[in-house]
Amino acid sequence: MEVILRGVVAVAANYIVHYGAARVYDTFCVPHDLSEVLKTLFTTSSPICVVSLGTMQMTQNNYGTLLTTTLASHLVNALKV
Repeated sequence: MEVILRGVVAVAANYIVHYGAARVYDTFCVPHDLSEVLKTLFTTSSPICVVSLGTMQMTQNNYGTLLTTTLASHLVNALKV
């Protein structure tokens, strides 16, 4: 049961970090109207945009790894029986 709880906490923490990075990226790096288009020419390569985009990519990869590992584990357990 402790393993399941740790897994749920890990997934929740990963989601919180991903969502936070997405909100930061949306707020500072994506133009929301025509007047912000010129501003984003300079801010898109700023450290906050690069870090938040990298964080979103990393957490997305974590989800993929988690799903692949879980499915492989269930497949191996099913083949053992």
